[in-house]
Amino acid sequence: MARHDPGPRRSDSVESYLRETRAAAAVAVLALAGGVASDVLAPGFWSRHGLLAGLASSVIVVLLSAALVNELLERRNRQRWSVLAQYVMLQLVRNARLTWTGMLDLAGLMPPDPYTTASLQTAGSWCTTRRG
Repeated sequence: MARHDPGPRRSDSVESYLRETRAAAAVAVLALAGGVASDVLAPGFWSRHGLLAGLASSVIVVLLSAALVNELLERRNRQRWSVLAQYVMLQLVRNARLTWTGMLDLAGLMPPDPYTTASLQTAGSWCTTRRG
């Protein structure tokens, strides 16, 4: 019996999940199109085989419903994780700024009052010369 590596679990990519869901929906649509085409080519087949028609239609409905529900749930999860990622990124930027300003302060490179009128005018003139 092979042992499983206890390393970090990684989920499949979103693209592979969407491909599987869309493939199931495509199979269901193709089956529906095949059923319609077979009814045109062999009239009366589905009326003579009611049980088979009922099973085929049930399978098609289940496949399409599952693909639709999976797509909607995946979209909702992506939106939820997007909001979380934005929040984490803002926290990361805030913590990085605090870290760098703390390091500059400890190294003595940070002026005691960085927002003085003179420093703001110097920064403003520097920005206007860089744009031009």
